[in-house]
Amino acid sequence: MGGGGVQGIQLSGMRTSHILCAALATALLSPINAHAQVSAYTFSSSIGTWQPLNGSGSLLGMPGMPPAFNFYDDNSFVTEGTSILLGESTTGNGWPIGFTFNFNGHAYNRVGLSTEGWLAFGNSSNGTAAVHVPIGADAYVPLSSSLPAGADPLKRDRIAGFSMDLAAQGAGGVWPIQLITAGTAPNRIFVAEWNVVKSGGSNPLSFQIQLYEGGGNPAQQVVKVVFGTMAQSIAMLGQVGLGGDSPSDFNNRSVTASPYDWAQSTGGATNAATCRIPSSATYLPQGLTFTWTPPGCTVTGIAVTDLAIGAGNISGTLSWSSLTGANSYDYIITAGTPNDPVLFSGTGLTDTSVALSGLPAGVLYAYVRADCGGGAPDWGSGLSFTTDNLVEVVCGQAPMAFTYCYDNLQDKYWHYSSSSGAPLRMIINAGNIFTGDVLSIYDGPTEQSALLFSSVNGNIAGQVINSSGANLTMRLVSDDVGSCATQDFIPPMEWEVGCVDCNPVLANFNVVPDCANGQFSVNVQIFAMGTADSVVIGSNAGSNTVTANAPGAYTIGPFPADSPVVVIAANPVNPYCSAVSPPLVNNPCPTVGCGPDSYTYCYTNNDGHQWAFQSPGTERIGIRFKAGTLASGDIITIYDGLDPIMSAPLFSGNHGGNLNGLMVATSAGNPDHGFMLEAASDASGSCANGQAKPWNYVVACYDGCTPPVATFSTVPNCTEGNFSISVNVASLGSASSLSIENNGGTAPITATAAGTYSVGPFPVGQQVVVDVQGPSVLCSLNSDTLTEACEVGIHENDIHLMRIFPNPSDGTFRLVIPKGFGGHCQLEVLDVTGHSVARRVLRGYSGLGVDCDLGYLPAGRYLLVLDDGKDRARAPINIVDY
Repeated sequence: MGGGGVQGIQLSGMRTSHILCAALATALLSPINAHAQVSAYTFSSSIGTWQPLNGSGSLLGMPGMPPAFNFYDDNSFVTEGTSILLGESTTGNGWPIGFTFNFNGHAYNRVGLSTEGWLAFGNSSNGTAAVHVPIGADAYVPLSSSLPAGADPLKRDRIAGFSMDLAAQGAGGVWPIQLITAGTAPNRIFVAEWNVVKSGGSNPLSFQIQLYEGGGNPAQQVVKVVFGTMAQSIAMLGQVGLGGDSPSDFNNRSVTASPYDWAQSTGGATNAATCRIPSSATYLPQGLTFTWTPPGCTVTGIAVTDLAIGAGNISGTLSWSSLTGANSYDYIITAGTPNDPVLFSGTGLTDTSVALSGLPAGVLYAYVRADCGGGAPDWGSGLSFTTDNLVEVVCGQAPMAFTYCYDNLQDKYWHYSSSSGAPLRMIINAGNIFTGDVLSIYDGPTEQSALLFSSVNGNIAGQVINSSGANLTMRLVSDDVGSCATQDFIPPMEWEVGCVDCNPVLANFNVVPDCANGQFSVNVQIFAMGTADSVVIGSNAGSNTVTANAPGAYTIGPFPADSPVVVIAANPVNPYCSAVSPPLVNNPCPTVGCGPDSYTYCYTNNDGHQWAFQSPGTERIGIRFKAGTLASGDIITIYDGLDPIMSAPLFSGNHGGNLNGLMVATSAGNPDHGFMLEAASDASGSCANGQAKPWNYVVACYDGCTPPVATFSTVPNCTEGNFSISVNVASLGSASSLSIENNGGTAPITATAAGTYSVGPFPVGQQVVVDVQGPSVLCSLNSDTLTEACEVGIHENDIHLMRIFPNPSDGTFRLVIPKGFGGHCQLEVLDVTGHSVARRVLRGYSGLGVDCDLGYLPAGRYLLVLDDGKDRARAPINIVDY
């Protein structure tokens, strides 16, 4: 191979290789720091040929966008296939190298790439948390930035081609990052090419980072940085070189003296050393190549696997990759660096694995070196692992309790084994898993065992996981978006683990309502006593208990109506062999009467309330919503009867997000002469946290009438400072006439036929609700709250423009916040009537892009209004049906 470009390999038309190497062996590892090694790489400089990729590989970013729409500044490309970014994720599954590349003593097969001119390594075995590439100030100085709190140090290994505040080229530019894996095994080359400019504008910059497979020999897997067009007329300084597991491990270059001849670069004295680009290509010619070669006789693939605990003894297996030319191997295990006291050791080994026994609890480091004929070299990069979370659960004792508040960018394991070989049970009592984070529990000693539980976003309390054997393994993987340690609203995880070394009680639980007395009882049917001689039936609602000495039916209670209770048929020796009910509560006792009665309710996150209504005789009964909204993903269901299991729904959905106008009545054959209203919301937003408006509804007996049909729109008269409301009556329903009334102070209007009626005028800014009174309260309708604000109307010329891309859209779009709108802002969405249909609070987004999803709104034209208390920005958006 030559010194520059991808020598001897034709890239034009070459398909990008997506060969994934086998997942690396996993262990119960929690890396902290490792002994430095990139500083031991040998540097050389040469001049070869610059060979650009010219779009022949995977293309990342977006070319040719004018600056106002160029979102591709300070971006991390961390997810394979996501080549045009609309978000700000800094962790993902990475992009494939195409082969196993050993760097700093570690084997990698994935990279994440920064627009700022550098890449970071990772492993596909870590799934969606394989790579971490920060954005912002840390991304400009990757070789000197500190490791983000909680991150795996092996994800910090990185290469800087030329790193500073860079951005995609403007109109007419090329794709900012291009990737290709060229050649054939075992001599493939991975190439990442940047075509960028200094953020804010400069002449184009082009350079490549190349990784060589080197025949599969780690000692021949060199790193090259090849420079193309680089000369600049302005002073530009960037970092160039290698970064290891921590900022103290670096191997970089420095060019600081005029005329800034890069062929005469020197080794950086600190991790913050920079190279200044010359104004003439004479001193940085195309094809200039910086090469870093790893030290020879370096052991790679160090792993600690099969960690287990039994009878108080912690054991495992230390292994490493076979090294060509090695005569023998030595290993040591310490609590820190190779200079710390040695806890375990071995010399002159010819095998590539060794059994470990009697390991202490704590964070440990394994070092392995080889003798390739010249004597054993220094200890290289070490592998850190922890035995802290290996727990032996002693059977015959109470379950063990645990609490943990997880942080960003963690990959953490817990392993449990029972002392007697009995199965284990884990009960999660509290905790939330944030969006993008995953908690997994496996039925065995490793994550290769069968998966028993994998979390979805939100609350994990109440999970009960049982092993089939003597082992359970739990793994938590988090990204950098949010965690217990960084977000006050994410509580710590709390769980317990104990042995199931008895036969369980088998029981069934049924609620017996007593609405007349405002209470209910629970019937407990015990089918089997298990290994218990007697079973104590109790609850979490008081001290009253019932003792069962044989299978049969037992009753406990009463309990106050509408108060959930958990009933336990307890094995008095081992609580894990008890039968525990879910939370039990009576179905709502119905409100009886013909009304009309009005109700208001502001629903909460994870709301599951139910309300029952019943006519006093055989009359049908109905409900009409006069106001209220639902956040995206939340619904209501109205059942044609008082039993939600046996009754068909009269309505189920979110009514377009706006409940106003929804009216249903029970069927003529309904034997209960009643209905049940049920809320069902998720944890993403509700009325209680300002994402929806309170419900207002009326319940009354229904006489079979037909409601009128009408629509409402505002008619502004900004010259006179007022507006009117146009009421378009399409049908009178079963009424002979309608009374059109309002709360704005103007006289009612009588409508005797279909047509358009004008209500008003009203002063600009007044909020008005129009009521169309039909033959009954159920067969009437009303408008939403209507107003006109001429100074913020949808037809006004915008003072500040928020840019939207794409527009029109299906409701999913990117919104660019104008500069100056920092801190706490409110983003509101208005429909053409001026009615607020969505609202969101933004914090600290000044000058940045925000992903928005209004796909739940009907197609139409809307106005976005951003208000920070001092100024407003506006932008129209069209939502269309594709």
